[in-house]
Amino acid sequence: MQVTYPADITPKQRRVLDAMVRCVETGEWDAIRGSTVRFTRVCTTSQIDLRRWPEPTYQQHVFVTLRTGPGGRVLLGVVLSPFSGRADTWVTLDRALAVLADPVAAALKPRAYQP
Repeated sequence: MQVTYPADITPKQRRVLDAMVRCVETGEWDAIRGSTVRFTRVCTTSQIDLRRWPEPTYQQHVFVTLRTGPGGRVLLGVVLSPFSGRADTWVTLDRALAVLADPVAAALKPRAYQP
């Protein structure tokens, strides 16, 4: 992931951007465009979900987008299944670091269906 640091980036925003770069370099996340990265997890379709999704597996996604500069924030996007929409919310830089470190525990697991 090629990174050009904006002139107005704060030290904490730089930590988030550096974490995003490391995540892409390890292969766990994909660089989408600009300052957005995506994590993908493949899940097995449960009996309950088979009514909505006929395939044996489906994907869950976590998106992290960094907006730099004064008042810069992070947009967290979560897609729990192909038959549900993307839920976006603004999060703190600390929360973004937690999501980047462990996207399943921080963004997916607490809200995912548990049989």
